[in-house]
Amino acid sequence: MSAKQCTDWQAYESVEPFGERAHYWRTGQICAAIHNSQRTKKSDRVAKAEDFMPDTFRDETDEDASTPTDDYDQLKAVHDRAQRGIA
Repeated sequence: MSAKQCTDWQAYESVEPFGERAHYWRTGQICAAIHNSQRTKKSDRVAKAEDFMPDTFRDETDEDASTPTDDYDQLKAVHDRAQRGIA
C-alpha cells in the first residue's frame, strides 16, 4: 500500500469509522441511551456516546463553526490536513 493510499484510508476512516472504532462507537451509543433513560432529574447530565469510549477512540473533531458539515467536505478537509502532516 502506498503512503497516499494509507492517508486516503485514514481520512475515510475518520469520517466513516470501521473496525474496532465503529464497535466502540455503537457500544457507546447503547450505553448512553441506557444511562440517559435512567436519569432521575432533568438537571442530571446527559451522557454522550464518547463518554463510554476509551480516549484513544474518541472523535477529535472540534465542534466550531469551521467544521465542514457535508461528508465530502469533511473527508476532503481531513485528507488535506493529512497531506500537510497535521493529522
